[in-house]
Amino acid sequence: MEISKSLLNSNDKSVLQAPEAAMVQYNGIADAIETLNTFPERIKLIHSEELCALGLRQMLVDNFSVFFHAMIRL
Repeated sequence: MEISKSLLNSNDKSVLQAPEAAMVQYNGIADAIETLNTFPERIKLIHSEELCALGLRQMLVDNFSVFFHAMIRL
């Protein structure tokens, strides 16, 4: 992903202050999500009774949570 130089040089506080670090974090989360292609059931169901009944799972990636539903392929 290419980051515009105007964004990097912007004084606007709403613009990412550390875009390279954000991309590293994004790539780590994306890599973790890709591992779910193989045996996603290895991740435990959410402990909430209502969410567990829906089959929702939570995978922790650093300080982030990835919520997903593992679909069974026939």
